[in-house]
Amino acid sequence: TEEAVNPRTFGLALELDDGTRKVHSVAENTQFVAGFFKGLGQRESFAQLTTSFYFVYEAMERALDTLDCPTLNALDFPELRRLPGLERDMAF
Repeated sequence: TEEAVNPRTFGLALELDDGTRKVHSVAENTQFVAGFFKGLGQRESFAQLTTSFYFVYEAMERALDTLDCPTLNALDFPELRRLPGLERDMAF
């Protein structure tokens, strides 16, 4: 049988994983994130974080919509778009 290849072991996925590992580790160990994962977060803090993410993803997704670059367009998968989910979270 053919074994599945882990896509995080090569190419862009590996570069992103290696390049952001330290920043993610620092972020995951902040008091806010640690408390959030334990269910200790405040609704207001979650709303503020979600709103911040919304503006970041809105800018990225708008840029992807206007690009004429086959390389970057190949990375744009509808199922990875975050705006619809963030909008649902913000409505909650």
